[in-house]
Amino acid sequence: MRQGFVSVHLAPGSKFDFQKYITSSLEDDFKVVVGISPLLCGSAVLYLLLNVHGLQAMFWLSIMPLIYEFGLNSCFHNSVTLMVVRVATGVGVQFFCSYITLPLYALVTQGLTNCFMGSNMKRSIFDEQTAKALKNWRKNALKKKNEGKPGPAATRKLGGSPVESPDNSPKLTHSHETDQANASSTVDIRSENPPRNDNGLELGTFDLESCTEMGIRFDLFFLSIAVLCAPCLSDLVLSKVDRRVENIGSDPVSEVLLPFPDHQAKNLAYLAATTNEGKGKTKGFTTSLPVEVVHPKGMPPALTWYSVTLPKGLGQGESLTLDVLAVFTHALRPFPEKIPQDQPQRVAFQDSAYYLSPYIVKVQLLSVKLPPGTKLESHTKLEKTEVSGSEIKYGPYENHLSFSFSPIVVHFENNQPFAVAQELVREIEISHWGNVQVTEHYNLIHGGSQLMGEFSRLEYQARPQIRGASAFRHLVAKLPPRAHSVYYRDEIGNISTSHLWGDSRKTQLEIEPRYPMFGGWKTAFTIGYGLPLKDFLFQSEGKRFLNISFGSPIKDLVIDCLIVKVVLPEGSKDVSGSVPFPVKQWHETKFSHLDMVGRPVVVLEKMNVVQEHNQQFQVYYKFNNIAFIAEGAIDWDEVQTAIQQVQRIINRCLTIHDKLEATLRDLSRTGDMQACKAARKAADGLLKELSKELKPLLAFLHSCPQAAQILPKVEELVAKERELQEKLMVKHSTVVDSYEKKSGGREIENRIASIQQKLTALRQEVEDLLEVIDEI
Repeated sequence: MRQGFVSVHLAPGSKFDFQKYITSSLEDDFKVVVGISPLLCGSAVLYLLLNVHGLQAMFWLSIMPLIYEFGLNSCFHNSVTLMVVRVATGVGVQFFCSYITLPLYALVTQGLTNCFMGSNMKRSIFDEQTAKALKNWRKNALKKKNEGKPGPAATRKLGGSPVESPDNSPKLTHSHETDQANASSTVDIRSENPPRNDNGLELGTFDLESCTEMGIRFDLFFLSIAVLCAPCLSDLVLSKVDRRVENIGSDPVSEVLLPFPDHQAKNLAYLAATTNEGKGKTKGFTTSLPVEVVHPKGMPPALTWYSVTLPKGLGQGESLTLDVLAVFTHALRPFPEKIPQDQPQRVAFQDSAYYLSPYIVKVQLLSVKLPPGTKLESHTKLEKTEVSGSEIKYGPYENHLSFSFSPIVVHFENNQPFAVAQELVREIEISHWGNVQVTEHYNLIHGGSQLMGEFSRLEYQARPQIRGASAFRHLVAKLPPRAHSVYYRDEIGNISTSHLWGDSRKTQLEIEPRYPMFGGWKTAFTIGYGLPLKDFLFQSEGKRFLNISFGSPIKDLVIDCLIVKVVLPEGSKDVSGSVPFPVKQWHETKFSHLDMVGRPVVVLEKMNVVQEHNQQFQVYYKFNNIAFIAEGAIDWDEVQTAIQQVQRIINRCLTIHDKLEATLRDLSRTGDMQACKAARKAADGLLKELSKELKPLLAFLHSCPQAAQILPKVEELVAKERELQEKLMVKHSTVVDSYEKKSGGREIENRIASIQQKLTALRQEVEDLLEVIDEI
């Protein structure tokens, strides 16, 4: 019952002291449960005094003191054992009933209430300071209502403070619509005969279709609530809102207040507001409005307030359409939190059926749409609740006071991936030789229900849709157009389970981790790609500036911490960054091969990043052309040095090949198989070490634009040497195996004839490539 109480009445993540609530509630409920009112007590005493004659019950009640008067050995107590059992049983029953009944009463009486922030909430659930503040707020509101004064005529906030509620605040009509199928769901917010307040404010028709035409997405719990889960969406809550506000009074309106509960505000990733003129297809241009955190006085506690500044004071008879876009992360709670491999993932969505507003709400409707085919486990059933397929409708509800709240819980099956990047580091390096190299390091976790028990690869491979329904197997990254030299690797090396396709307008990379990602599992990998410099570097007023997107290219990825590092060419000066939203910003210096003073680095950090943050940002800097020449010379020296190191490694590999061939000739002459096997083991170790030395050199050549011409030949050289190495090992194993079977010389030559022919051709190709690279 405690778990049910917390789940229904409190939002996930709330720091609610349940024990303190029970203790406070017991004090309030004790008199109600076991107490006797003075009137009842006086009546009982009076009855005992006046109504004794002829009443058998009162007679036996009046002689009960004889139990204590005559002692244990009197005729009233024939069996002492029976007496002790009776007394002990009575005391025990009294104790356990009091221990269970009072806490149960505290839970049940609160569970029967209809709202959390409304008038039916028990006083004991609030702490002393909060309860006192609510009492004062109610007292001031009643006082203001009784006085009936309209207030001053200066510019006011829409609805003012709670002191002006409920009669002096505008009445609002809105509807909620939630869509989990696609991102084009809409919310109709309409009002017929919109009410007025004493200040002449009126909130009228709310048109949701216009929001869809603009392609605007509203993610969160605001006016409308939407639980939208498209593929790879993670736990975002998506919805849309379009409000038309009209002022029919004489006082101008300058801003609109938006309240969010604190437990929601801490997960608020993005909030934006826009306005436009007209309605439907006649809508004009949209204008972004400033949104900032405010701290209005006299408001209820546990709320975070945002103020939307209107483009101009809304005068008498004027109206505007206000579109609000917000995104919350970690809004869906896995329930249960742990599941076995063969069970689907289920989540719980919690919020209010009523719009949390500082204004009176005349009419409101909430519609929650689940993805097609989703299994609805359970949902809160209130008055006017209707379920139609995958859609749940609450309302319409009319005439609710400000700050009305009615908790709802929707529990449904959701096997969409909860892909969360706990940390993402993006490094964007600029080279004036025509390339922008992007390297992204991901630390990823599946944020859904954790896997309980052991993982069976056999069962997963046999029936992945059943034995791995809650796991995700791939992610999709939409890279910029004309991306090239794309790679996907981790600490082990290159990951081949990826697919890349694209054209002049888009490049799409589908990546698959080395293992299926179940709830709670983590993985780390790196994505890298190059971009044409001319598409992202521009000049303005004597400065160069990079214009590139801020967020991750992976679709619907929630990022807890994003760090973007922009590495500028050595010699850059007057460096500054411009981002369309608040971020932490500082400067560093990076040293690479042959750098003398280091390369300036602009570092940008932001927490709680979503797809809406994937906007263009700029980094401005000045660069001298003389430094450009020096940079080119230094960069080419670095490339040449790296290629020479690759050549030396390949030549060392060829030397090891020759020595291994020599051991086979010695084997045919001496028959010493132990020496031949020992030489093979030593060669394997040396070749592995040389392969490790090649990795950083190839990575550097991939990141350097000066190596673009020669890089394909270098990669071909490395690939041919590895193929030569594999064929040589096959030959060596075949010869040793034949000698162990005591095969004849002619038979051995016949078995390795085709292998030897391929070895000769590969050796010639490797030597030819070495010569070509020398010429370049």
